Amino acid sequence: MKSTAFPVHIKIEENHSLSRTKMPVRLGIPFSCSAIFNPHKLSLLDENNNSIPLQTKITAHWHDDSIRWLLIDFCVSCKANETIEYTLVANQKQTDKYISPLSFSEQSNKIIIKTGVAEFHINKSTFQPFLKIITGDTNQQIESSDCLLAITDNTKLKANIDEIILPDQIAPIRTTIYIDGSFPSVDKGHILHFKSSLTFFANSPLCEIDFTLHNPNAARHPGGFWDLGDPGSTFFKSLVLSLKLSLQPKILWKNIGDSVYQSLKHKEFRLYQDSSGGKNWNHSIHIDKDRQSTVSFRGYQLKADNKIIESGNRVSPVLFFNNIASNLRVHIKQFWQNFPKAISANGKQINLEIFPETLKSDFELQGGEQKTHTIFLDFNSKDDLLEQMVTPLKVTLPLSHYADTSALPWLPSVLKSTELDKVILAGIEGEQNFFNKREKADEYGWRNFGELWADHETLEHGYDDKRVSHYNNQYDPVYGFFRQFILSGDQRFLELMDNLAKHVIDIDIYHTDKDRPEYNAGLFWHTDHYMDAGTCSHRTTSRQHMEADHVEQSGGGPSDEHCYTSGFMYHYFHTGHIKSKEAVVSLTHWIMRRIEGDRTVLDRLNSFFKQDLKAIKSLLSGEKILNYQYAFHRGTGNYINSLLDAYTVTDDPKYIEKVESVIKNTMSPQDDIQLRDLRDIELRWSYTVLLQSLCKYLSIRKNTPDKCFEFIRDCLLHYAWWMLENEKPYLETPELLVYPNDTWVAQDIRKAYIFYCAYQLTTDLNFLQASKDFFTYVNDNLNTKQVLKSSRILAILMQSHFHPDIQLKFPTMEKNEVINTGAKVNFSVSNILINFLLDVLKRLTNLSVRNEYQWFRQRFFNR
Repeated sequence: MKSTAFPVHIKIEENHSLSRTKMPVRLGIPFSCSAIFNPHKLSLLDENNNSIPLQTKITAHWHDDSIRWLLIDFCVSCKANETIEYTLVANQKQTDKYISPLSFSEQSNKIIIKTGVAEFHINKSTFQPFLKIITGDTNQQIESSDCLLAITDNTKLKANIDEIILPDQIAPIRTTIYIDGSFPSVDKGHILHFKSSLTFFANSPLCEIDFTLHNPNAARHPGGFWDLGDPGSTFFKSLVLSLKLSLQPKILWKNIGDSVYQSLKHKEFRLYQDSSGGKNWNHSIHIDKDRQSTVSFRGYQLKADNKIIESGNRVSPVLFFNNIASNLRVHIKQFWQNFPKAISANGKQINLEIFPETLKSDFELQGGEQKTHTIFLDFNSKDDLLEQMVTPLKVTLPLSHYADTSALPWLPSVLKSTELDKVILAGIEGEQNFFNKREKADEYGWRNFGELWADHETLEHGYDDKRVSHYNNQYDPVYGFFRQFILSGDQRFLELMDNLAKHVIDIDIYHTDKDRPEYNAGLFWHTDHYMDAGTCSHRTTSRQHMEADHVEQSGGGPSDEHCYTSGFMYHYFHTGHIKSKEAVVSLTHWIMRRIEGDRTVLDRLNSFFKQDLKAIKSLLSGEKILNYQYAFHRGTGNYINSLLDAYTVTDDPKYIEKVESVIKNTMSPQDDIQLRDLRDIELRWSYTVLLQSLCKYLSIRKNTPDKCFEFIRDCLLHYAWWMLENEKPYLETPELLVYPNDTWVAQDIRKAYIFYCAYQLTTDLNFLQASKDFFTYVNDNLNTKQVLKSSRILAILMQSHFHPDIQLKFPTMEKNEVINTGAKVNFSVSNILINFLLDVLKRLTNLSVRNEYQWFRQRFFNR
């Protein structure tokens, strides 16, 4: 065990003026290779140097099976506005084992979770979510009602449970159970599915519920357009979770952050948020399939006995219900941000309306779309644990710890701020910061919240705030936000990361297995360039775009050139959010299907006519070509990057083996680079994204260099030397560009990145000077007012900006080591035909008539 790895200092800041008592905290911590193998050897010390209970989960390993990322849970007590430090140490001796009060048991019809102060009884057949909750010494009881999905005024569907996944063993600090189910309709037509997780905490009467409503159907997308109103959509009126008290309660409520509860002296009330309440609350972003507005008034209304007794713009309510037999506090997280939302009561029944019946449109859940809401229930009459949970502590590690571990590459030990750092900070501090952009475009509501406004796509319209343009995680700002949080320690970056990650997972990823294999589970592109989204929402392409003079897209669906997984990987490592890990793996499998094909004979014939035949014609005409299996652009770079991320989150070597195969079938150190035509900037610029993925591979494999490592290193250096002689800033040749704007300056940072990696591999000062030149060029040319408005430029910089004094710690090359050792690839007509025939024969051995028919049907007939 390396002595330099410990202690790990954890800074905890209370910034909400709330005193905390044993509040649960979760944090992901990286470790350097070989630093720690067994998490049970760790101890966590509080500010008084006392060892406290610690829960651990390994989320990633290094190649030697040491811990790369560890998720820890512990409890913090601190005063309001206090800053304290906890310390993680490698234990010298074992402390007394903590005996957790958490336990669960299973009966024929229910599961019972005990936390030490409460019992939660969970129905195994119908999601309610609870049969009853028992708290306190007096055996107080609260019951749940049914979770009901209203598809018409008279038809309400119950949530049937298909599967409950219990933990293998109970965890000491917090434990989660997972529930899958559906809302089957009488005619077995469109069936909405749901997933829910219920999290419980030791010695706590609080439960955190995530509930995801999902439409598993495929969209029909006729003509390659993805507008609202598609036949694959499901429409419904409301979705409500209810709880019942045994006696009529006294009702109190307040906004999060308020110190005093207000009394509601009414048996019936409804607190309803209809719109964001912002200045642009009725923005054209909020439309239905008929382009009609879905919002009715600004903000929220509180009605009692059907009369408005209060109204305002935004509300984040806690409702407190208590009587002599029971106590309950409820809160729907991001209540106004994810409008419409409502909490209502009718006598003894409390309704949590996560999709409330609205004044206007029904809800449309598109094919493959889902939405997750988070609910907190606190069955405690004394401390306001709920408010503590929804106003989390700020928890950070030193930048030097992240840098020393190399678990997050390209980080400096000490931040020496550059002009580009100041540009990036404009994303949270400047006049055009991401929060202000959200207000301008009113990127709120259940389908939009967390999304970034793609303001650069309104460039041709004078940055028109009314233009609807969604960013859909282009260039992975989820990752960029996390990287900037690590560098700056600013919690606002982490907030943006969490909001965006959860939005993209729910809305921008196509959650179906019923469409074309190359679409299923894919990530939709950002809104079509310089076009208003219209009724395509977050799905790129609308039929209305065909009416415009400028059409960048003419239909289609998710594509390999728009696939970003690294942000989800780090979101999982930092928060333990299991859906983020699932997103990494599912997106990787999607891009694999997209690029490799679906192994049908028809698909291989299709690729022959689209790619191989073109190559044969070129060869027969006397041209020299590079006809590798994989394209030399960002799509292949995204593929490699996703495979590397999937390898990191799963420890499965098949992904790294696939990476090496893909690279060997994309390039060679013997390539004649002139045949790549890389000077055609508009068509070829994204090869730098591909080369960056090689840099990432080398960073991951630097501790285990082998012949494959050397081959890929030599590929990178072969192209880097060509770049040294040929590359210059894009805007020096504006005549080669369709839109010569500052985005091209931002893209030049990738060249500095590649040159710096090449320098670290070779210590060749020519590479270092080229890196400095491009870095300086970007540094000097991006600090302008227009730049500070661009989401795209900030996303590129957050992802690829680095600090030019970092050490990447690559294995040292011998001074006289030979480069370009790879064998020259043979491209000939006979070679192409033989490979094609062999591939077809392989597919014929596993021929499925059903799969062949499905391939044909999905492409030539509307379903």
